[in-house]
Amino acid sequence: MDRRRQRASEPQASCREAHNKRVASLLVFLCLLSCAISAQAQRDSSPKLSMVEIRPESAPGVYLEGAALSPDGGQVAAAFRRVGPHSEIAVSVRVWNVGSNDPIVSKDLYSEESTPSESFTRARGFVQYCDNGSGVMVAARGTLYYLNPRTLEVLHATATSIGDHPIPKQVFCAAKSPRAVVAGFAGAYCCLVRVYDLTSGALLREWDMTKGRYPFGDLAISPSGNQIAVSYVPENSLGRSKAVENLELFDVNTGKVNLKVKTGHLPGRISYAGETRVATDDTLEPQPLLPHPEIKLWDLSDGKLLRTFGDPKLGARRFVGASSDGNVILGYIPKETLHSGGGIEGGLWNQTLEQRFRLWDAATGQTIATSPPLLPIESSTIEGFDPSLQVSGNGHAVIVFWKSPREILPLYVLSMAQPAQSQPH
Repeated sequence: MDRRRQRASEPQASCREAHNKRVASLLVFLCLLSCAISAQAQRDSSPKLSMVEIRPESAPGVYLEGAALSPDGGQVAAAFRRVGPHSEIAVSVRVWNVGSNDPIVSKDLYSEESTPSESFTRARGFVQYCDNGSGVMVAARGTLYYLNPRTLEVLHATATSIGDHPIPKQVFCAAKSPRAVVAGFAGAYCCLVRVYDLTSGALLREWDMTKGRYPFGDLAISPSGNQIAVSYVPENSLGRSKAVENLELFDVNTGKVNLKVKTGHLPGRISYAGETRVATDDTLEPQPLLPHPEIKLWDLSDGKLLRTFGDPKLGARRFVGASSDGNVILGYIPKETLHSGGGIEGGLWNQTLEQRFRLWDAATGQTIATSPPLLPIESSTIEGFDPSLQVSGNGHAVIVFWKSPREILPLYVLSMAQPAQSQPH
């Protein structure tokens, strides 16, 4: 009798097992469907980037040197180099309202001497909003002009010439103070690094980087102006990063090194993300056998890596920016393909197929927004050149522009229509 019951129960158990498998499969399908719907809903609810195009008037002998967004993303300041018939140089500064696309004010700053056109700086950070937008800094030949952002009146002009090299390599001002950091060539080698008070012209601190073991990379100044960060580019014989400390943090008030970090890559741009974190990018080009370059965010209290940022398929390289409050990270995510032959000396070279940027939430690593494709490269006179990018202080807008030796190209401001909301990475 027991054996008959056992034989009768076996088909029932088999049916129950098959039923349970079907139910489990259905639950997995419903879960995947729910995740897909949720992800689509979050994509649909993510901020849309509206684009404003500013077209400066072109004129012979006039070239764009730099542009910047006000902290709230509502205004654009741009500086243009103008060469006269006798090689005298002037910088034309213009300000636009982003919402109406209307010019607000303009002013010419003249050089005191007649010099060749290339003697005006093309340093990054040529024009910037400083000290919570209360001043606009413009770097000219051997001078930092600090301007009233509404009238462009010169509030102070600071002489910055270093030896026989009046042209700075790089210059940046602090987002929340009237301080600026300048890197300039000393003799044949780079660099002397100086921090100035833009309201008085006082030299606050100087560091001699000419005796360093590795080539100078980039520098940045913290929002308060109390710290600077300097990166180096230590390459091995294969052109890859050496495992050495290649990022240093200096205290402006004491001049001492507070922190040294091994970033593990070849840093190109570096940027403070608020007062307590620094973001570094990787200069490496994409290569089939290497991981994608990415942005790294570092904690300045202990030098530890907080998180990384990059597109899963494209990475992020050659540029990093951050909002002054440290909440938003800006990165460049171009689509590129690697070629061999042709190019420089017949080696490997990258062809850029598409230019985009992305904004991430610094605290979570979540994607906030991704730009549409930028300037069509095939119709550009600067084929292969990366755009210049800057995120506004509040993290809600990005300015995009290109420097061309032949024409003035439009300036683009891409803004989020609503406060930033995160979506899955």
